[in-house]
Amino acid sequence: MLARWHDASTDVGAAVAAFCVVITACIYTSEVVARYFLNAPLNWAGDVSSYLLCACTFLALPVVTRSNGHVAIGYFLERMSESSQLRFTRLLGIVTGLVCVATAIYIAIEGAELFMQGVLTTQATRIPKWLIAALACFGFGSAALHLFFPREVAVQKDAAV
Repeated sequence: MLARWHDASTDVGAAVAAFCVVITACIYTSEVVARYFLNAPLNWAGDVSSYLLCACTFLALPVVTRSNGHVAIGYFLERMSESSQLRFTRLLGIVTGLVCVATAIYIAIEGAELFMQGVLTTQATRIPKWLIAALACFGFGSAALHLFFPREVAVQKDAAV
C-alpha cells in the first residue's frame, strides 16, 4: 500500500517537473518576444524561471532515483563478480539513502525555521523560502525511500557495435 502511494507521488512529481520545464520554456520565449520585439522586458521572468528550475530538480529527483538514472562511472563495478556487484550496489544504496535522509531532515528543520520567521527569497520577485525547502525535503526524502527499497529495473548493457 505504501509502495503504491510512494510510486504515485513519484509519478506526480515527475509530471509536475515536466510541466515546470514547459512553463520555463514559455516564460523564456515570452521574455525574448517582450524584450526584443515589444521593447518591454519581463523583469520577473528570470526569477520565476529559477524557482521553476528548483522545483523541477527536486520533483524529478525521486523518479530519476527510482529508475536508477543517475550518472555513474561503473569502471570498478563492471569488473566485479555478479555477487560482489549486488552487495556493493546494495551497500551504496543504503549509504546514499542515509545521506538523503540526513539531508531531508536538515532541510525540514531549516524549512520549519524559515516558515516561522517568514523569510523570503532575495530576488525581485520574492517567494517564501520554505516553499523551496519543502520541495527539497520531498525530493531527498522520496529518493531515500527509493534507495532503501529499490524496484527491479531492467539494466541495459551497452551493445558493442
